Amino acid sequence: MKTADFFLLFTCAMFLFTNCKVDQKNQQVLTNDQISSISKEIMSVTDNWGAANNAHDVNGSRAIWLNSKDFRMAENGSFFANYDSLSNYLDRAFAASDSLKFKWITREIFPLTKDLACFAATFEFSLKFKDGNKWGGTNAFTATFINSNSGWKVLNGHESTKSQ
Repeated sequence: MKTADFFLLFTCAMFLFTNCKVDQKNQQVLTNDQISSISKEIMSVTDNWGAANNAHDVNGSRAIWLNSKDFRMAENGSFFANYDSLSNYLDRAFAASDSLKFKWITREIFPLTKDLACFAATFEFSLKFKDGNKWGGTNAFTATFINSNSGWKVLNGHESTKSQ
């Protein structure tokens, strides 16, 4: 490489390094304390969701989901059209059943920012219907939690069931 070409390349590189700034405003590095705090908050929200399911409390079960036009939830390969369609499904399922037994197997929380976290979990469930039928299995559950005005809520999620 000629000296003049090297000098030109070096000058351009120095210009870029000194004049081009990364948008620090949108980047967040979480401290260990923040990660721990977010994880505890989401753990509590999911504990409450599990307890509501065990108590056969449809309103408590519904409380984890974000009522938003951006809400997306899929179960076993099919998307609910919106929050209302999931809410109606929960109403019908709880009305048709006598009891629901729910138990977390695993939960992992991956905070991304102070207001956004990924969640991966498995749980066992057993649903007893009023007609005597039972349905249960192990669910894989993944979700994106957002810290909304009403606390941590699921913005997007997916559940798939391995039936027993």
